[in-house]
Amino acid sequence: DLAATGHLKREEAEKYLRSKGKRGTDARGAFVAEMNREAVAMGLTHTHFSNPHGMHSKNHYSTAREMALLSSIAMRASGLFRRIVNAKTHATHLFNNRVGGPARHVVWTNTNVLLGEEGYEGVKTGNTPSAQFCLSVQYRDPVTARRVIAVVLGSKSKEKRAADSRAVVQWEMARCSSGEAPNPLNQS
Repeated sequence: DLAATGHLKREEAEKYLRSKGKRGTDARGAFVAEMNREAVAMGLTHTHFSNPHGMHSKNHYSTAREMALLSSIAMRASGLFRRIVNAKTHATHLFNNRVGGPARHVVWTNTNVLLGEEGYEGVKTGNTPSAQFCLSVQYRDPVTARRVIAVVLGSKSKEKRAADSRAVVQWEMARCSSGEAPNPLNQS
């Protein structure tokens, strides 16, 4: 529920919080507190959010394992979330708040280059100077339908992030094919 709403506008955050019985003037702070409560409820004990958008903050942290768990939960729980993170582009019209202000057409392009490759789905790209290039991606084998969540942190470039993610997926798929017990996060 919260995973698909990371980029809420203030009004949307306030509406969400009212639906949960929470009112107040600091909608963003209350929303982040709710994100942290949800994280604990999901068993994410090494994750703490300090903002809803994921940009760098010293109190905003997680682990690759916990990002994989969160990605797995989100991909299984919400068809809307899957559609959003699998969209290669999203177009909309933005309107100026002033009466009669100009509108403009905006197209956002997903930076996950793996979306064009068979079996790859979502989940989240990111890059900051401290974290470098990161990706959480789900791969669904077209033959066996086995799902694998791969999380790569700290790649040096977008291209390396994609290559590293492919390598992690191939490694896990080979482990599963060889009869090794699959990672419990990646079971179908």
